[in-house]
Formats: sequence, C-alpha cells, structure tokens
Amino acid sequence: MIEKAPLPEPDAAAGPTRGAGYLAVIDWIHGQIASGQVPVGSRLPSIADIAAACGVGIKTARSAVERLAGQGVLRTRQGSGTVVITAPRGISDRYVATSSGRRLVGALVPNLTFYGEILSGVESVLSGRDGRLMVTCSHYEFRGECDELESLVSDGAEGILCSASLARWSGDPEFFDRLRQLPVPCVLIERRLPDGMFPRIPAVLTDLEQASFLATEHLIQIGRERIAAVLVGGRPGAEELTRGYRNALIAAGRTFDPALLITEPELTGVMAAEQLIERKADAAFVGGGLLAAATMTQLLHRRRRVPRDVAIAAYDAQGGDVADIPMTSVSPQRSAIGRLAADMLLDLLNHPRTAAVGEFRVHPTLIIRRSTIGTP
Repeated sequence: MIEKAPLPEPDAAAGPTRGAGYLAVIDWIHGQIASGQVPVGSRLPSIADIAAACGVGIKTARSAVERLAGQGVLRTRQGSGTVVITAPRGISDRYVATSSGRRLVGALVPNLTFYGEILSGVESVLSGRDGRLMVTCSHYEFRGECDELESLVSDGAEGILCSASLARWSGDPEFFDRLRQLPVPCVLIERRLPDGMFPRIPAVLTDLEQASFLATEHLIQIGRERIAAVLVGGRPGAEELTRGYRNALIAAGRTFDPALLITEPELTGVMAAEQLIERKADAAFVGGGLLAAATMTQLLHRRRRVPRDVAIAAYDAQGGDVADIPMTSVSPQRSAIGRLAADMLLDLLNHPRTAAVGEFRVHPTLIIRRSTIGTP
C-alpha cells in the first residue's frame, strides 16, 4: 500500500509554490538514503550542498528538508545539522505544484530525477493556460500506482499525465484496463500501450529509434568499424533501439552483425565489458546511462582505453558531463516532452471533439563528449 502525504489546498493559503525543483530535492534525498550514501543515523549534506547538487535555490532546498523533517524522516537541530532518523517507506508524495489556475491536472511519475525537467515543461504550459499541477511520485512502488491514478481523479484532477513504473509495461493487463477506464482524459509520458491494445491512449515520448540511429551514425562518422549495441533485453523500448541501430548501419552501407547485438535481460557492466572485448568491438551504443557508466568502468579495469580502444555513446547519460571521462549521450528533450503532453491534455479537456491526439515522438539531441572523440 502506498502511503500518501497530506494534500495542500490549491490556493494562496497552501504556502509557497512547490514546483519541479522542490520535488527534485525530495527525490534526491530519498535516493541518497535508499542507496546507502546517507544511511539512517548519518548527517545530511548542508542545505547549500543539496541546493547545488539539485540545481535549485537555497530556499527551495530548505523547504524540501523541512517537509521531510515534518514527515519524521529527518531531524534538524540548530548548530548540529540535519540527521536521517528513518528511511522513507516507499511513500507517494503528493503536492500541488502550482498555486493558481482553474484546470487541475494530475501527474503520476515514478521518480523526480528524470521527470523534474518534464514537470517543469508541464508547469510552463499550465501557468499560461489557466491550469495547475498536482504530482504524485511513486518512487517505483508500482503496486499502488493503479490506486494512485484513481486517487488523483477523486482529489479533483480533470485530466491525467501518466508515466507509471517500467514494471507496468512488461505486461500488466489489470493496470492497462484500469488506465483505459479512467473517467477523465489521459496522456502517457515516455510510455505507450503495447501494440495491438485498443482503444489507444495518447502519448508523448522520446523517439528511441532516432536516438540509437544518431548515436550509431556518430560512431560510424568517427571511423569505428565494429560497433556494438548493448541493451537490456525485454525492456520497453529495446526493440526500437535495436531498429535504430540496425538502420544506421544499413544506411551507411554496413552489414548488420547479430554477434555485435549484446542484449540480455539481466545485463550488467561486467557482462557488457567482457562481451565487448570478446567480440572485438571498437565502439558501443549503450541503451542507458547507468549501464554505460558501469560498462566504461569495467573496460578501464580491463585495461581498455576509452575512447581509443572502445568508444562509448549512451542513451540518456544524466550526469555524463561530470564523469571522469565525460560521456557522449543522446538525451531526451524533457522540457519539450512536458510542454507537448500538457498542451495535448488541455486540448482534450477544452476541445474533446477536435483535439489532435495520437502518439507523438520527440527527437532527442546528440551531445558529443570525450567518451567518443576525446583523448584516452
């Protein structure tokens, strides 16, 4: 059961606006505790350090810390800092992220590190179109997400932006049925219903085929010959990433070699590095920033130089610019995705018969860094 934080009233009495930056701080602190970086009993970094880590102002960071202290997760004492006194219990945090506007839009997201910028894009549209945003973050506690969607509606949401945990998209018929039965319009963000499932639900998502095409094309252009694709098998989007990789090779007159497609359900950095070396790959597109970072580390441990021996390009390498070897990344245009999803949902609410709906794919951006063209 996902526990819910109290829902503030959506008016001036609710206190300061709680936007995506505020939510990102909450998510960051939860992540630090859950990962063991800041275990129970230890001291939290300073407010200034938290603000810098999350890219927010001091006031925003302090407000988030005060909320967690009010929930009993932290204890703050003047002169001795803030101490973690208990781990968060997989709660779903509920906030009204904007304090004015007639239309109330609900959003369900699994985390705020990835979705913070998307929610900022949503807020930018709602603030100009007489709307406000209510956010629920499940922190990947997917068992309660069906109830959370219905709770958003019962709490007054006139439309839903949904990006449930990836576990849901591996084939959960109950979730899909309840999603389609919501009594309000819904737009999916970075998710889509499985092929063959009707009626369809409008969606806005990154063009994953284009992402892998851009990365592979770049590796071809810098002269790499044996380019591998490293993907977690069975994950949503894996087929699209594979198509883009294959199509880039074919477009360049290359032959697709199945031996260079490294895809397993439980793929780790150790496994990926060993297979890249075994298959004599001189470059790889890796379908995730964390897997790419782990793969690069393992290659270096095995005395393979990056990029001289193996060039690495990743999909969505968040924080790749501050890695020891800054990572070339194909990055989602998160703010654009949020803006488009919000516009689509408001159009459905305001003009249900004429609104343009469907599945809209947003092209990602290739950011070239040292992992493909720098010195080793």
